[in-house]
Amino acid sequence: MTTDSITFNHILGQGRVNQLGGVFINGRPLPIHVRHAIISMAKKGIKPCHISRQLKVSHGAVSKILNRYAETGSISPGQIGGSPRARLTVQAVEKEILIACDENPQMSAAELRDWLIHKDICTKGNAPTVPAIKRLIGNKGVGVPKKMERKRLSYSIDSILGISIDECSKSSSDDEEGSSPSNDASSRRNRTSFTAEQLDVLENAFRADTYPHANARESISKETGLSEEKIMTWFSNRRARCRKNMPMYQQYNVQGFGSSPPSYPTLLPSPMMFLPSYSTSPQLNPLFFQHILQSSPPSSQSSPPSSS
Repeated sequence: MTTDSITFNHILGQGRVNQLGGVFINGRPLPIHVRHAIISMAKKGIKPCHISRQLKVSHGAVSKILNRYAETGSISPGQIGGSPRARLTVQAVEKEILIACDENPQMSAAELRDWLIHKDICTKGNAPTVPAIKRLIGNKGVGVPKKMERKRLSYSIDSILGISIDECSKSSSDDEEGSSPSNDASSRRNRTSFTAEQLDVLENAFRADTYPHANARESISKETGLSEEKIMTWFSNRRARCRKNMPMYQQYNVQGFGSSPPSYPTLLPSPMMFLPSYSTSPQLNPLFFQHILQSSPPSSQSSPPSSS
């Protein structure tokens, strides 16, 4: 057996009963005496949930009325669908408050409310409350400096390298101006194109040392005409490409496909080249190969079948 919601005809429209047993009319505001009761109970310290149960009004309606009273100090309902004139009035009051804050930033929220009443912008009944004015000032960021001075941390990259913030911003702006082919406003990253001669020099240097020191980078810069930043970026990308092909190298060397790497050392250099402490000396680190052997699956060809 199903029971529909209780409805009845009212002079203003169709009435309904909410879950708390209270009668409401959909789309219409609560009566003024109920609104007064909600405000008076809230001033006594009664929680909104208890107000909702005692007056049989939904919790959302109670919260909305209390928030409206806290912001505007009024309990009168707004027009159905909102009033454009009321919105314009609120915006005009907010504009006057912001102008007053700009002219005299030392004024408190209570002084701003008194100033609005004194200037006949608002009355005591519809003037915004002190918390509402504080919230407006905080949201608009009035009195807060728009651009805070950047403080360089002692452990930042700039401090370690001894580069000032102004030099970093200047160098970044110079790179953007010099590398952009046009004055287009698009924020696309401009990639550096290398010539064949530059690539040959970079590849030879990469085969010699994947982590070139300062003197090596300086010599490469003289041969190619590239800046050290671009050279370091190229080496970083080159190491990343080699690490991407590292599983293929491990497959050839660990799983029994051969004791020597494939015949294309340009794509697959020695794994030891990716260690920061790598040098051209033939001394190898056994821990690196031990890590490869432990991380790889056991090979079926590692132990020959026992003969019966």
